[in-house]
Amino acid sequence: MTRTEFEELLARDGFKMRESVQPANKLYPDHAHDIDLRLYILTGEISATYDGQTLTCKAGDSFSMAAGVHHVEQIGPEGATYLVGEKVAQPA
Repeated sequence: MTRTEFEELLARDGFKMRESVQPANKLYPDHAHDIDLRLYILTGEISATYDGQTLTCKAGDSFSMAAGVHHVEQIGPEGATYLVGEKVAQPA
């Protein structure tokens, strides 16, 4: 998926978009968000550990995380810049 395609999907699905720049090796301990998230990595890498598994994404990768999922985030050794799509979670 390209950046343009990612941005188009966010707009189509009602997500607000922002860019985030994170410092090298930053660790975000266990937490959860009250919104649905979609990320598209522009530079560097980010790892998310949840449900006993670790997913590492690098430039050009994207992933989604539903509201309420507890996870740990680890930013890679070069830092990371990524697009974040945010949307209020829809009731189940």
